[in-house]
Amino acid sequence: MKRWFTTTMIAAAAMLVATSAASAQTLTAEIPFAFDSGIGHMQAGSYRVTVSTSGGANTVAMYNLDSRQTTLAVAQAREGNSRGADPKLVFRCVGGSCSLQDIWTGNGAAYRVPESRHSRELGAIRIVMVPLK
Repeated sequence: MKRWFTTTMIAAAAMLVATSAASAQTLTAEIPFAFDSGIGHMQAGSYRVTVSTSGGANTVAMYNLDSRQTTLAVAQAREGNSRGADPKLVFRCVGGSCSLQDIWTGNGAAYRVPESRHSRELGAIRIVMVPLK
């Protein structure tokens, strides 16, 4: 009986830690242009964007609802105050190529996605923002 109680308490504590250490937020966006994100090239379309945090690591999954293609990226929490900011995706565009740069969730969190190889090209840079819902 004592062994069962100890095992049950350890399992309950592990579940509590696992659920409190992981969180996720899912938003949607209509992205009207092709872009690079993390390790993949994505087409224009409707996207489900999920930002997950577990054990201090932030992961961004972008799922194209039309093509059913997914790309993943590890993101860094962005410094600065994003409280009150509308949720949005921020793209860095150089020439005809755009790369996901930042994700603002609208709940006070913002994340920076590492630059892709294409975004390091020289040329005029413009920033494009796409609202999240």
